[in-house]
Formats: sequence, C-alpha cells, structure tokens
Amino acid sequence: MRIALTGGIGSGKNYIADLFEELGCYSIDLDVISKTIYTKDSEVYKDIVEVFNGYNILDENNEINRKVLKDIVFKSDDKRLLLESITHKYIMAEDRRLANKIKSTDSKAIIITHAAVLIESGFYKGYDLTILIYTDIETQIKRVSSRDNLPVDVIKKIINVQMPYEEKLKYADMVIDNNSSDDKDIRAEVARVFKLIKLIEHGSKHSDKTV
Repeated sequence: MRIALTGGIGSGKNYIADLFEELGCYSIDLDVISKTIYTKDSEVYKDIVEVFNGYNILDENNEINRKVLKDIVFKSDDKRLLLESITHKYIMAEDRRLANKIKSTDSKAIIITHAAVLIESGFYKGYDLTILIYTDIETQIKRVSSRDNLPVDVIKKIINVQMPYEEKLKYADMVIDNNSSDDKDIRAEVARVFKLIKLIEHGSKHSDKTV
C-alpha cells in the first residue's frame, strides 16, 4: 500500500513519518529527493540552469545555489510553477523507483511518501490513501520559528503561499491532529491512524479474494 502524507510547514511530517516507521512502515522523504536533483550530476541540473539563465543561480563551483533560486521562485508564482514543471517529474520518478525497490523485497510493505505539496501538485492521486496533518497557524509559526529561526513575517508568507488546510481537507482520506506539544498525544494519533490503515488493507485483500 502506498500512502501520501502531507501538511503545511511546521506540521511535523518528518517526525510523524518516523513514528510510522516505528510501527513497521517504510517512508520516502520527497524533500530529501529534491535536494539531490540540484547537483551538477543530476538529470535536471541542465534544464534548471537553462531556464533560469541570467538569474545568477550558480555559485563559484557552478552548483545551483538553492537559496538564491528559492528567493526567485518565492517572489513569483510563474517562476515557481516553471521550476516545479521541471523538477516534479524527476522527483516522482525517483519516488516510484524507491517504492518499487521496497516492494521487491517486501510485497506487503506500507510505504509513506511525505512532502508539503502532494495535494497541490496533484500527485496525491497516485497513492492509495492521503493523510493530512492538522496544525493550527499559531503552532506552525511557533515550531518553525524555533526550528529555523525565521522572522514571523517570513513564516506567515510561506504559510500563505501554501494551500490552506480547509482546502486540503477536501482531498484527504484521513487526518492526524498534531497540535499538542505532548509526544504521547501524537504517538496516539499515529497509532490510531495506523490501525485504520491496517483495517483498510485487510478489507482490500478480502475484497480482492471475493471478486
């Protein structure tokens, strides 16, 4: 079973994915994949440099300066969409490759792919289930400020660029509440959702046998 796990900045995607791993799931972090595709030896490097030629995105070693590129696309929806049109196909191809590798050794694997824009990009459609993490804006700001030491106004801009939770909720099959600062609460939430996943998995197998 393949599952999309998503939520806004500061929602705790990485930690929740780790908790699913503790329960026996596998996880794929699309943010980790995205970092690898910007290196000079990647397939996408040439395309990015060609499209953003003239914006001084290369450092002294001819590597893509991701901070400079991020600043460019953060200020322009058109440029952000252009960058995503280049990078997303490579990221998702690697996601599929890693998932197939896992399934080749464990046919019963539950694989959690996590990223912030799985719904916005439409990629959630390629998974069996979509899990949305709920975190209120005040909690997001507090966590990101503590983690990244960013000014509150910058964090608010990032949050405003992302699709609102209420809109994402329309596409979610399940919701995990991660507002609490108590680790026991989020562990209980993940355990609750994991039980539901196992029930759905069992039901699917039973359905397949009776068709």
